[in-house]
Amino acid sequence: MQDWPNLEDLDNNLNDEEIQELNERLREKPEALTYFNLGLLEKRAGHLLLALEAFENSLTMAPEKAEIWNEIGLIYDEQGRLSAAERYYQKAIELEPEFFRAWNNWGVTAFIREDYPLARERFERAVALNPDSENGWLNLRDVCQVLGDSAGEARATLRLEQLELQS
Repeated sequence: MQDWPNLEDLDNNLNDEEIQELNERLREKPEALTYFNLGLLEKRAGHLLLALEAFENSLTMAPEKAEIWNEIGLIYDEQGRLSAAERYYQKAIELEPEFFRAWNNWGVTAFIREDYPLARERFERAVALNPDSENGWLNLRDVCQVLGDSAGEARATLRLEQLELQS
């Protein structure tokens, strides 16, 4: 299978008018990347069940793609199905151990479950993988605040200030 474009670039370049074109392409030639793109569009439009169906079709064709597992996890998160979301994030990380976004998302599920020490561990891993991620540092700051770790909170706040100065 072809290499997939950078997921963040891909997501920003898609627009809602392409849904029909993607569906037509899928009727002619089903491909994992096309299903994945359709899932991104449907998710952005708020059609979670359609997005889930598209991602599951993509997963059937490309089960080695961590991005797909992560996206399905995000949908389950939005549906409040945290156990399912965690299984998908964990699989994404098994496939790609350095997948920052899956670590960050997996941390969010632990935070929602109020397992703050585990959330912190996952957020620490996420910011170690991507020290320029504002979301990762925000999450780490928040969990440190809840845990009463003022030193950790200060470290995350300082990094956020540094990132703001860089932008």
